[in-house]
Amino acid sequence: MHANSARFHLDGLVAAGLAERSAEDRSAPGRPTVLYAASAALPADEEGYRELAGILTAALSTGGATPSAAAEAAGAARGLRLASDVRGVGELAEHTEPVTADEAGQAVVDGLGQLGFESRAVASRQGARIDIRPCPFLGLAHTHGDVICSVHRGLVAGMLDGMGAPLSLDRLEPFAEPDRCVAHLRR
Repeated sequence: MHANSARFHLDGLVAAGLAERSAEDRSAPGRPTVLYAASAALPADEEGYRELAGILTAALSTGGATPSAAAEAAGAARGLRLASDVRGVGELAEHTEPVTADEAGQAVVDGLGQLGFESRAVASRQGARIDIRPCPFLGLAHTHGDVICSVHRGLVAGMLDGMGAPLSLDRLEPFAEPDRCVAHLRR
């Protein structure tokens, strides 16, 4: 394939988030060679929307509840499964040692990370908080916050419940900053 044709296709892969472009490190004069490498996974927004579709499908199949209640219940169900995945306990949850508040906070961060979030846990005397950012569903959260934020609330609560954490979700503060929500946890 001619280099111009290859570059055209590679640039399309970069635009789709399936490849990464970098420049060759060189100390000699001249234009550096452009290097391409495959991305490790699907772009976060595609993974996030795929996950959201599964969560909302589960919520719609329950019927009879308000959209936010159904979304929170679906998020909690997914959170319970995430808690098992993150701790690696599966069906043996009752046979594991109790989780500490710090471990619970980190497990929630790890679980949210599997869904495309880059969160962090911050401990406090009252409990902890999880800074949740960036929201993989930010566009939808601005138009359908009642559903999207309810899913997130359910995810955090479900993960905490699923691991028997000494923390519980007190409240979720949507858009504490334009790209950050805060889950406030209490002991």
